[in-house]
Amino acid sequence: MARFNITTSMGVLLIAVFAIAAVEASIYRTTVTTEIEDTTENQQSQRCQRQMRGMRMNMCQQYLRQSSQRGDNIMEEESNPTRQGLQDCCREMRGVSEECRCEAVRQMVQQMQGQAYQGQMMQKARQLPSMCGMRPQYCDIRG
Repeated sequence: MARFNITTSMGVLLIAVFAIAAVEASIYRTTVTTEIEDTTENQQSQRCQRQMRGMRMNMCQQYLRQSSQRGDNIMEEESNPTRQGLQDCCREMRGVSEECRCEAVRQMVQQMQGQAYQGQMMQKARQLPSMCGMRPQYCDIRG
């Protein structure tokens, strides 16, 4: 009877050790993956900052201001001046590589913080690449 209890106890202990080892290995893999992703994002962010040095995205800022002040809806037909502003903004955005477009939009929005119609501008800013027929379609920008 004692032999059965020792064998059972050893089996349970062995299973527990394997379970703990598996959890620790999983945590280690997650940590390593996160560090690699953070490094890659940091490198991309640095490349984008170098690319955008001196860029102000003035045409896009002007377009966002005009369309927000006019109360233009993204889905509505836009007036000629606003349409021209979008075309100028798209031309400006073509000068930014695809991987840096959202970073450029984020920086532009930061420069415009505190302006009236902030909600409308944010909505349009997130969709600028899509409105210009570019990728990425949507930029995740925190308000």
